Amino acid sequence: MPKKAAQKNPPESAPPDRKKRIIAAFLIFAAVYPLCLVVWISLVKPTYGLVVGETGTYLAAATFQTRLETFEKGEEVLDIVHAKPLITDEGLADTVIQLKLYISNFSFNLPLTLAIMIALLPLFRWRPLHLCEAIGLIVLVHLLFVYFFNAAHIYGYLAQMKAIEPSVVKAVFWEFSWTFIDNLVIRFEPFLVIVYLWLRERKRLLKPDPVPVKRRTRRR
Repeated sequence: MPKKAAQKNPPESAPPDRKKRIIAAFLIFAAVYPLCLVVWISLVKPTYGLVVGETGTYLAAATFQTRLETFEKGEEVLDIVHAKPLITDEGLADTVIQLKLYISNFSFNLPLTLAIMIALLPLFRWRPLHLCEAIGLIVLVHLLFVYFFNAAHIYGYLAQMKAIEPSVVKAVFWEFSWTFIDNLVIRFEPFLVIVYLWLRERKRLLKPDPVPVKRRTRRR
């Protein structure tokens, strides 16, 4: 008997369910991002910027034992004044360090990051615990930005005024830490957060879906 020609299976396309999830992710992002932006600017940003800015500033002041003379929040800018007593030829005097920190410098990517996290829920179904960890990581990064911003400027000014012994290692450490967070971590925040979530969920995401078992129908 002639052998039957082997039938080639047509190339498999993406499952319809996955296509629907991708479309849903785009639609959710288009709807959620403007909402996150409005809520962030009008409600959350003023309080968030004040809390994170003040906490990071106080930590930097404690590190260098400076006195926080002024911490005032404007619409967008945090006016910060550190003071440190120094012994001069004329006696004891305060060295004043004036800084201006814009809240958007460390928080401009937050609405976009939250919108992407929410939009990817249909695709990856993040666990609530991992979402909370990601939000905590964002807050920690912003806090470190404020801390190193203050610390780098305080150290640079005090070393210039000979109030502390200058050190090349310390100067490079403070400047590099702030520059690294500012130019790399803050600017790539959405990507880094999604990578963190994927790594936390990788075991579940890489687990193959169970193959449905076809039941044979009995002939009567």
